[in-house]
Amino acid sequence: MTFPEVEDDVPSSSSSTDQASVPSPTPEKKKRIRKKKRKIEEAITDIKTGDIDTNDDSMANNKTVYCEGFPFDSNETAVREFFESRNCPVNSLRLPTWQDTGRLRGFGHVVFDSAETATRACSNDVNKQSMGSRYINISRPNVPRQEKDNQKEVRSQPQGCRFVFVKNLPYDADENGVREAFQTFGKIGDHGVRISRNQNSDSKGFGYVEFKEPEFALAAVKQASKPFGLTVSGRPVFVDFEEGKAKMSFRLADGQFLKSQGDEKQKKQQKR
Repeated sequence: MTFPEVEDDVPSSSSSTDQASVPSPTPEKKKRIRKKKRKIEEAITDIKTGDIDTNDDSMANNKTVYCEGFPFDSNETAVREFFESRNCPVNSLRLPTWQDTGRLRGFGHVVFDSAETATRACSNDVNKQSMGSRYINISRPNVPRQEKDNQKEVRSQPQGCRFVFVKNLPYDADENGVREAFQTFGKIGDHGVRISRNQNSDSKGFGYVEFKEPEFALAAVKQASKPFGLTVSGRPVFVDFEEGKAKMSFRLADGQFLKSQGDEKQKKQQKR
């Protein structure tokens, strides 16, 4: 498309009007933009590091690589064959899938038997090679952001706070698994573990834990503040004090809404 030329000494009234009609971003809007950009960057980092199993030494021994670009119609067998056909025997795969279809999400971690094999997988002989119609990008995984977050100083506990907010939960973790990880710090209240779920009863990766006493919540937050101090199913979780109250609209694993103790007592009284 071509536009008519405008002489330099003749200002364009339409462009002047357009510039005047577009207000400059306010400080609040700039702050929101920066915050949104930071969240996007953190989400990308979480994708690259979220499925790292911290119970084994594959990270420390440089046996793990991060891969992206897998065809969405491929499967674990195809991914394994891709590496083994290039003389890179695979020890294990950690490939996230979509919750509704079970198909690969296109990225994941591959663990080899040795650091030498992992180095070979990152070389030009394997990296950037095609798998079907897509090219696979292979690199060393980043240090989990959770480890960096947990090195922050623990903030002061709100007076009487018995609730903690937990994020970075594995999507396959259930209430029993979270309870098992947290009950070492003290007694957990009735309906004390609540995982946020969508309408399909799939976990959103975060939730709440309610303890019987405030000191139990403090112990959990302090332990989680250490690098890999608190894990659920081998995945480090971020824990902080929650000053509000967990919503009763949370769904249980069977899809039913969580009911408060008051609701249950009221039903029993009505039956009597």
